[in-house]
Amino acid sequence: MKRSILLFAFLFCPLFLYAKTPTAFEALRIAEKQVSPDSKQYLYGIIGQRSPTTLTPVSWQFIYWNPHSWSHSEQITVAGGQVTEIKDGLFSLGNLHLLPYKKENTVNPSKLKIDSNRALDIATKSNEMFKAVRLSTVTFRLASLKEHEEACWILDFFADKNGLEHSIGYVIIGAITGKVYKMKLNFSKVLH
Repeated sequence: MKRSILLFAFLFCPLFLYAKTPTAFEALRIAEKQVSPDSKQYLYGIIGQRSPTTLTPVSWQFIYWNPHSWSHSEQITVAGGQVTEIKDGLFSLGNLHLLPYKKENTVNPSKLKIDSNRALDIATKSNEMFKAVRLSTVTFRLASLKEHEEACWILDFFADKNGLEHSIGYVIIGAITGKVYKMKLNFSKVLH
């Protein structure tokens, strides 16, 4: 029975399950096609939620300033290489609340240089302890932070120990310079 289930899964699962997960900037190019010209250069932030099957997100949410919306914001979700949802309303970037939405809290996406995969690479190479643990998932958030001159990636790391996932902390990286601004990590829970 198990063999037939595995064969069925192999033959009929969508090919995108085996493809490389998209980076934030790859998904951004898709989202930008749905944004009005008034909003395209005013991005509040990017959210890449934890994926149950991969280390990096399989879907990305982009929050834009939208002068025509009651909330002055619009969220576009991209998954599987296409836009899956467009909605307006009040959104939060995790614990980074951007209310009220103001145009001056945005960043021009064309100025961003460090994609999500590069931010992950910078973060994991900035601390030798990453080599000693098995990362399970990473969440990504990009936003303008008051204490930094550039928009930043906030990467939250989760690692596995004996089949249980534990949060091990976060790293903040500049999305233009790649500078590591802050690192708050605790590997003790997941060391083997």
